[in-house]
Amino acid sequence: MMSETKFLRRITVGVALLAAGSGCGAAQAPAAKTGREISGVVVSAKSGEPLAEAHVVLARTRDRKQVAEMDTDSEGRFAFESLGDGKFDLSASRRGYVSSSYEQRDSGVSTAIVTGEGLVSTGLRFELLPQAAIYGTVAEDSGDPVSRARISLYRRDPSRGTGQIRRVAVTMADDVGNFELPHLLPGAYFACAMGSPWYARRGQTPRGGVQDPASQTRLAALNVAYPSTCYPDVTDPQAATPVVLAAGDRVEVNLAMHPLPAVHLEVQLPSPDDRRGRIMPQFGMEMFGNSESMMASVTYTTTGNGGDANGPQTVEIDGLPPGQYDVDLPGQNGETSKRMSIDAAANSPPIDLAAATPIAAMSGKLTVAGGGSFPVSSVVRFIPRQGNQEVVAQLAADGTFSVQNVRPGDYDVMVNLSGSQRPVNLLSAKGGTLSGPVLKVGSEPVVLTGAVGEAGATVNGVVKRDGVPKSGVFVVLAPADLNAARWMWRINQSDSDGTFNMPGVVPGDYTVAAIEQGWTLDWSRPEVIGPYLARGVKVTVASGVRAVDLKDVVEALPLNLPVGKAPDSGAANR
Repeated sequence: MMSETKFLRRITVGVALLAAGSGCGAAQAPAAKTGREISGVVVSAKSGEPLAEAHVVLARTRDRKQVAEMDTDSEGRFAFESLGDGKFDLSASRRGYVSSSYEQRDSGVSTAIVTGEGLVSTGLRFELLPQAAIYGTVAEDSGDPVSRARISLYRRDPSRGTGQIRRVAVTMADDVGNFELPHLLPGAYFACAMGSPWYARRGQTPRGGVQDPASQTRLAALNVAYPSTCYPDVTDPQAATPVVLAAGDRVEVNLAMHPLPAVHLEVQLPSPDDRRGRIMPQFGMEMFGNSESMMASVTYTTTGNGGDANGPQTVEIDGLPPGQYDVDLPGQNGETSKRMSIDAAANSPPIDLAAATPIAAMSGKLTVAGGGSFPVSSVVRFIPRQGNQEVVAQLAADGTFSVQNVRPGDYDVMVNLSGSQRPVNLLSAKGGTLSGPVLKVGSEPVVLTGAVGEAGATVNGVVKRDGVPKSGVFVVLAPADLNAARWMWRINQSDSDGTFNMPGVVPGDYTVAAIEQGWTLDWSRPEVIGPYLARGVKVTVASGVRAVDLKDVVEALPLNLPVGKAPDSGAANR
């Protein structure tokens, strides 16, 4: 017998569905019911046990509007009844578990549930992953804790293939060096720590001052610093070992930091800004392609030149561990910031920031088709071909923009406009160079002009295996030029009826491939994805088209693709 609580919930679901399907006018009849149902059980992905009181939400995929919600019963069951034909996102959450959509992968793709004649949408098994955690201590090799150390966690970004590594979490150790990083997905992580010895003493003998030899020796012995340290006890991030987490794991990771004699640097600074005073240099380092500010107890001692307080001065810096650094000097008097890379070591020569390279400022104006204005919250994005330091600038209504501190490198340029990603056809780049769609930035200020391309189309298709629609299969849409901008690629997963949709595909030639368990591949590398694309379906998205329905079925390919001649993938779909 149905419980009173469950009965009331189903009434609520039915009312919500009627409200979602009806208009505002009193004369409109309510939407016809078809008796479709989405139901199943929520279980732990680790133990298989049913999960009571998991919160389950149903939403339409076309507009992401919520249709209904409920909590699972004591046996983990849920049911949404009296649904119409359609495609729905089913999501669930529960304390201690990773909130997700049905069959969601690390890359964010999931399987939508499709209701309709002859389609199965009941008896679903919704697996929730228990959250994982990394915990431990940061201590000196003597055993003394490193209080207030900063612990950063890095992971390969599955939404762009498995090549790029991004920082995904950061925390501070407590006063006795303990830390915890909870709410983690299963996967492989890199853990690194930065900190400062509590007992370190800085400072140099004042010029003309006197200090006895014993005091100098004691001070030198305490002028130490910790280099950035990654698990397991390495200072080179490339030598770090990943910490592998399974669902629900709590893995202990202890980091040992080794004090080294701190380097002493002399830095020549330019004249100070009248309004802001003298700007001190900032030290950072690169970790897995991410720029990280150096966390060290650094002291600055300023000495004037010839008594001229407003002239160039020398800053003596103590407290940095030896290593490779980027030294940034924020701009003064309207100048751009400057940067130089140094190898800080004992007896390093003086650093003259006059030799630093300016960090480019970027400005310009973009136009939109028809000469209209840009909506509020429109942005232009400069996506680096190497590294993770994306630059984002707000677009004014007239298309003008300005942004500082653009690092040298090659960038793809695109615009987020009205909820869609648009290409930018670069017309000129004063101060930079253009190579097709790629913008090369050096140290000179760059002034851009460009035209925003049209909104992309939605590519629709179906995945089958042996003639039967197959759900939960990884689908990738790749441009014909595999070295094209990464944002032009699309990934998705086939829904419960085998269909898939790839939105926002800009005009051009592409190939679609479906790969079972394909999210485990480093699909961003041409040499990896190439053999699968050779057996995929070609498609051309023409200008002005808003939807492309593939005429050819996309066959689900096995993860371990047999070596052999690729069959003809058929004519391009239009």
